[in-house]
Amino acid sequence: MDGQGNVFVSDSSTNPSQSNNDRIQKFDGNGRFLLKWGSQGTGDGQFYFPDGIAVDRQDNIFVADNTASIQKFDKQGHFLLKWDSYNHDIAVDSQGNVFSVGGREMYIQKFDGNGKLLLKWGSQGSVDGQFNNPSGIAVDGQGNIFVADTFNARIQKFRQR
Repeated sequence: MDGQGNVFVSDSSTNPSQSNNDRIQKFDGNGRFLLKWGSQGTGDGQFYFPDGIAVDRQDNIFVADNTASIQKFDKQGHFLLKWDSYNHDIAVDSQGNVFSVGGREMYIQKFDGNGKLLLKWGSQGSVDGQFNNPSGIAVDGQGNIFVADTFNARIQKFRQR
């Protein structure tokens, strides 16, 4: 959600019998459609199965998809920038840093809001700090990072570094 309570939804399908819009839609808190942007592709402002969406305090929208990139948009859906990062999900902290987690990549990445890599941690395994198909990430108001570690059947919690 953004600062006005609007919700962003990725609109894509892995079902071959359904159309694949590969776009982002924005709705207000009452479910009223506000706008949409994007199309299928690999160019700026295009998506291929978008699956991670996060919003920063300035209402910029970050979208992760299966093109191994994160794209940043303003609150009207205008493309701002893109950077490379294989990811499955993303989250943004109160400082505007972007965290990404990718299923095949057994680590967590921290970027600033302009895509500069600040930190990377983790490896494959089952001990604390290791992952086996991490698939989801969230950051709480205190800056704690929560990672869904799928095949280890757990949620790991980290403090900001």
